[in-house]
Amino acid sequence: MLAHRVKRWEKRIEVFLSHVLVRNGIWISAFGVLIWFLIHCPPTGAAIAVAGAVGVLAVLRALSKTDKVILVALMVGFVLIELHSIQHDRSAQDDQRSKDDANLQRNFEAVLSEAKNDFHETGKQMEDVASRIEKVSKYVTGGDAFPVIVPQPGNGLITKDGTESIVVPLIIWNHGDYPLTGVTVSVAPGELELGDWVISIYTQPEMFIPEIEPRGHRIIKGIQLTPRLENTDSRSYEIVVNAQNGVYRQHLTFRKSTKTATSGEPLAYCYWITKDNPPNPAHPSASDFVIFARYNYSDEPSSPNNVGK
Repeated sequence: MLAHRVKRWEKRIEVFLSHVLVRNGIWISAFGVLIWFLIHCPPTGAAIAVAGAVGVLAVLRALSKTDKVILVALMVGFVLIELHSIQHDRSAQDDQRSKDDANLQRNFEAVLSEAKNDFHETGKQMEDVASRIEKVSKYVTGGDAFPVIVPQPGNGLITKDGTESIVVPLIIWNHGDYPLTGVTVSVAPGELELGDWVISIYTQPEMFIPEIEPRGHRIIKGIQLTPRLENTDSRSYEIVVNAQNGVYRQHLTFRKSTKTATSGEPLAYCYWITKDNPPNPAHPSASDFVIFARYNYSDEPSSPNNVGK
């Protein structure tokens, strides 16, 4: 009798372990996984995988109505969790994409800013190089410098054949900030007719001056003017100066000074300077123009119409 009861209890325990406990263990485990997934969003596909596994286990066993309800609830829960997981992954991907785009934008802006800085720096360097080249070229070509011949009339008298003549040495100035090189000077009387003047200017001795430094001067050795004023009120000369940056013509006129007693200079002078330009058919009259002048005589006060000094 006792042995029969023991066997019956053993059978009940076996049934409990093989049916009730296993079945309930599956549901409990499934609900535990479901709760875990609700707290911690699983990777995409994990909920569907667990739902599939639970479904397979449930199919292998006979299901009661309660088991079916539990299975449906679990399946619905895992499907919802899977949808949430998919949405979460999409949001995470969108956030990551936004961060990547922002990083890419920042990197692009940094590269663009660096490129702009490099371009500006290169532009400044090119401007500096161009400025230096221009400065060097002006040193070579003379730039806007031009020659000005200034007479020195207060240097005494000489007597020749019983006639008094005043010797007037000439000084040539560089009126500019760049050197004038290869300078030649020719002088002819200004009262000659055009044809005679051209012949005279090309037959007069030509003085060569290798270089005149910026704002510097040279004495024109070999050319001294002796303006005779016995029979005239004034005496003029035409001076042609060739330099590396052009041909200049200076018209120089002398008359007796009105301030000889006070200044000691017997003569006063005035002049103007023109520069030859290449022929321009559109503007024939612009072949030359006055670039520097002293229209007032040297013994007179300076006037606003003077060009230069």
